[in-house]
Amino acid sequence: MTPRRIAIIAPTEQDGVVGGSERFGRSLAMAFARAGREVVHVRVGLGADLLEHGVRWLSLAVEPDEVDPWMLAKPRLAHAVLDVLRGCDEVHVLRFDAPSIDLVPRLAEAMRTRLWLHDHGASCARAFRHEPPSGSSCPSDATARVAGEGTCARCIEPWIERRDESSLARLRGALASRRAAAALALSRAHELLAPSRAHARALMAVHGDLRLRVVEPGVESCFLDAGRAAAKAPAASASSASQAGLRILHAGNHGWWKGSCDLLDALDADLEAGLGADATLVLAGCSVDARWTERLARGSSRARIERHGAYSPTELARLAASCDVAVFPSRLAESYGLAAAECGAAGLELVVSDQGDLPSRVGDDVSLVVASGDVRTLARMLARLAADKRAGRLRRGAQRRARGIDDCARELLD
Repeated sequence: MTPRRIAIIAPTEQDGVVGGSERFGRSLAMAFARAGREVVHVRVGLGADLLEHGVRWLSLAVEPDEVDPWMLAKPRLAHAVLDVLRGCDEVHVLRFDAPSIDLVPRLAEAMRTRLWLHDHGASCARAFRHEPPSGSSCPSDATARVAGEGTCARCIEPWIERRDESSLARLRGALASRRAAAALALSRAHELLAPSRAHARALMAVHGDLRLRVVEPGVESCFLDAGRAAAKAPAASASSASQAGLRILHAGNHGWWKGSCDLLDALDADLEAGLGADATLVLAGCSVDARWTERLARGSSRARIERHGAYSPTELARLAASCDVAVFPSRLAESYGLAAAECGAAGLELVVSDQGDLPSRVGDDVSLVVASGDVRTLARMLARLAADKRAGRLRRGAQRRARGIDDCARELLD
């Protein structure tokens, strides 16, 4: 039966974070509303409750005694979510996060529950509290392990007050509890959804033979409109193009694991044929990593940096219209690459790393795919694009294939 009242449980949001999971949840809620459904969007975090775009947007605050990372079940939050979802026919849970690990089995008893495994962390052993082999999503080169545990010390160390047997025993108990809870949630959900075949394969490498359905996310219509407008715009002549340097867009959340440091290092690389004068790095989004913040503070010796914070879809589409190329050199095995899809749909040429499903965003065009962490090759690729712009050869408006979010919603409602 087609659901009439749909709920979406979004990731725990932080102010300014513009990750794909968060944006996808908001876009999907509005697409369901446009399809004539009653929609409730629930997130854990601060924010006002309101009715907008046909969606009831609710925020549930986390109490001080519920922030302990060791705490698996959060009964008050679970009861609060179940209360506001009373009367819903179907719920989409967008990430395993507080309170969703504990909540999925309870939701499944009350309504059809669809669990999205579309965040890169869904194929990470740490995120699901599994022991390795993890997915290929971890960008860390750290090999140190916590004594007696098959878990990277880099991820788990903040949880350990002391390296003594008592703390390690507590860690082992927490890992076992979370592992069991994740397995229960995966088995109780009525449907498990992944955004790409590449991510589905990564998930099954961690969790075994899951019954996964692949549903490709869609982009907001403003990106498709921008792409059509770019395709109709007259091409710039070589003489006019040479007057302006290459404008490089880097959108989404910024961190060293997103390849942001690699991109800045590539801009500063000492190449015989470099970017030329007046290159600009356009940053849209927010820093989520101290290592990137420190690197950004040093700036660039060869490019101007233009900084924009958190953005709406229309704001990103406007920024894309002012740029020549969008670069996503992520070190993560990205489950899809929503920001790349948005920029490609808007008509920008793309450069992506070889991680996860990112190569699919350029149609597996190997000339636009760089090995993760290969700064020199990325620098040469950007220099070639800068030369193409100076010569009037840069492709602009070559809209990459992307479907709209309304198409995604219709597929889910069929």
